[in-house]
Amino acid sequence: MEHSTLAPFWGPQTSYLNFCEEDYVVTRYIAEFINTLSSFVYIVYGIYGLSKLRHKPHAGSRSIPYFGLMGVGVCSAGYHMTLKYHTQMSDELSMHLLTTPLLYRILSFQTSPEHTRMVGIVLSILFTIVMVVHMVMDEFLLHAVTFGMAVYLIATRTLKIIPRQIPDPVTRKNIQSVALFGCASFIFGYLVWLIDDWACLILTSTRQAVGLPLAFLFELHGWWHVFTAIGGYIAVAIIDLLTSGEVDKDSTERLAWPLPVVARLVAARSSSTQKKVFVSSQGLPQPDPKKLDTDDIHVRCEPLKIINDERRRIPPPNQQRPDRAYSDAGSEDTIIVTPQMRQGTPETVNLRLPGEPVTPRTPGGPWTQGSPGSPTLRSPRRRSPIPEPPKPYLFGKCRGRDTAIALDSCLGWDPRNGGTMIAQRNGQGMTKGDCHSCQYYKTGDDGSFLITCLCQKTPQAEQISGMDDPRLRMFHQPGVVVIDKNNRFRCFDILGL
Repeated sequence: MEHSTLAPFWGPQTSYLNFCEEDYVVTRYIAEFINTLSSFVYIVYGIYGLSKLRHKPHAGSRSIPYFGLMGVGVCSAGYHMTLKYHTQMSDELSMHLLTTPLLYRILSFQTSPEHTRMVGIVLSILFTIVMVVHMVMDEFLLHAVTFGMAVYLIATRTLKIIPRQIPDPVTRKNIQSVALFGCASFIFGYLVWLIDDWACLILTSTRQAVGLPLAFLFELHGWWHVFTAIGGYIAVAIIDLLTSGEVDKDSTERLAWPLPVVARLVAARSSSTQKKVFVSSQGLPQPDPKKLDTDDIHVRCEPLKIINDERRRIPPPNQQRPDRAYSDAGSEDTIIVTPQMRQGTPETVNLRLPGEPVTPRTPGGPWTQGSPGSPTLRSPRRRSPIPEPPKPYLFGKCRGRDTAIALDSCLGWDPRNGGTMIAQRNGQGMTKGDCHSCQYYKTGDDGSFLITCLCQKTPQAEQISGMDDPRLRMFHQPGVVVIDKNNRFRCFDILGL
C-alpha cells in the first residue's frame, strides 16, 4: 500500500495525536478511513439499545447512557476523519460523557436521596475540573488516567451488584458471563491499542505487503473501536438491567449480538462439566440450581400466604383489591395488574380487621405445637420448637411440609422515587420501609406472583395514580423465592424454616 498523494480536504493536521493508520489513502475526504468507519460501531450499539427502551418506564433518563455511547461514535468519527484539534477534544470529552452518567447511576443505586445528590455534585465537579484542565493544558495523561479509573469503578461495582440483585442462579450466571465478556473485550481492545502504537512500523510494512483489502485487518486502532464499543454497550445494558429491576431469565437473549451467543456458550459449557460445585455470592455451598424450582411453586405449595403482624393496622377491604389497574410512574418495581392477569382469588391470610376479636395466642416468640392462631412448622428430624421468623413472612405448605421465610431476608428498600421494594439478600426491606399488611397474589401458572405491602416510609405526597392508598407498594420480580428439593423456601442463599 503506497503513501497517498491525495490533497487533504480538511487541510493540515492540527491534532497532537495521529495513530498508525496512513492518512488520506482511500479518499481525500477522510483522513483515517478504517478508524472513521469503525467508529460507527458505537452508534449501531447505541441505536439498538435505544430501540429496546421504547415504551419502558423512565425511558428518558435511561436513554442518556445510550446517547453517550452514540456520542462517542460521532465524535470519534469526526476526529479520525479530520485530524483537527477541536475534534480530538470532542472525542476525548465524549468518553467522559459516557462514563460519568454510568458512574452516577451505579454509585447512586439503592442509596438515599441525600447520597444521590452528593454523588451527582461530586461527579459534576470532577468532570468539570478534568475537562477544563485537559483542554487548557493539553494534558492527555490526566484524561487517560481518569477515564481508566472510571472504567475500573464501573466494572468492579457492577460485578459486585450482580450477585445481590439476581437471586436466580442460572440468570445470575448468564448476566455475570456477559459482564465478564465485556470486561475482557475492553481489556483486549486496550491491548490492541497499545500494539498499534508500539508496533506501528511493523504493521505499516505488513499492510503494504498484503495490499487492500486485507490491509484493513491490520488497522488495529479500528479494532480498538470495535472491542470497546462491545464493552461499552455491555456496561450500559447491564447497568440498565440491574438498576431498573427488569432482569429475567431471557434478559441476555434480548441483548445485541454477540452477547446472546456468549451467554449460550457459557451455559452449554457449564452444563457439560461433570463435577459441579455451587456456591453462593458469599462463597457458601448451596444446592444445585436445577433442584431449585420457581415455576411450579404454586403447584407444590397450598396454601401460600403472608403472615403479618396483627398489631399493625390492616387496611379496609376496599384498599386490598389488586384487580384495580395499578401503575407506578415513580417506581420500577411495580407492574400493571388487571383482572385478565389474575387467576382465582388472593391467597392471603385472613387477618383481623379493626374491631374483630383477637384469637388467644400462647405467649413467647417460638412457635410450639398446638399454639393457637399460628401455623406449626414440623420436620421429621426436628422436634424442638421452631422460632417464628420476623413478620411479615411468606408461609406455605409445600408437599405436606410447612415452610416459611421472612420477607426481610429476601427484599430490600430503595428510598428513591417515593420508595420501592427490591430484591436484595437480607435487605431488611420491611424494616427499612416500615412495611406491613402485606398480601400475596398468584398472577399466573408459571410461578408469577405479586406482593403488596403498606409502607409507612412512603411519602404521602407520592400518590400513585389508580391506587387508593399512597403507601401501597408492590413487588413481582421472579426467581426471588424458590423451593428446594426438600420443599423449603429459599431466597438467594438463605434457607427458610
